[in-house]
Amino acid sequence: MFQSKFLALLETTKLPILGDGAMGTLLNARGVSFEGCFDSLNMTQPTLVTEIHRAYIAAGAQVIQTNTFGAIVISWLHMA
Repeated sequence: MFQSKFLALLETTKLPILGDGAMGTLLNARGVSFEGCFDSLNMTQPTLVTEIHRAYIAAGAQVIQTNTFGAIVISWLHMA
């Protein structure tokens, strides 16, 4: 049976598992306005999003979450 790497990590470690965080803060630090929709950057600036994910991995993050914090219909209405 297939077991994900994440589940295997949960079962085998007694240490804290490090995750990423503050994606919006890092996007803003790289020039993206807080007034925009960070989720749309997955399509319009995928390299920027990837660079931030890679920076978290380089810093020791073991879990990387998607850049979809506000990916709900109401967040996208202002873009229509």
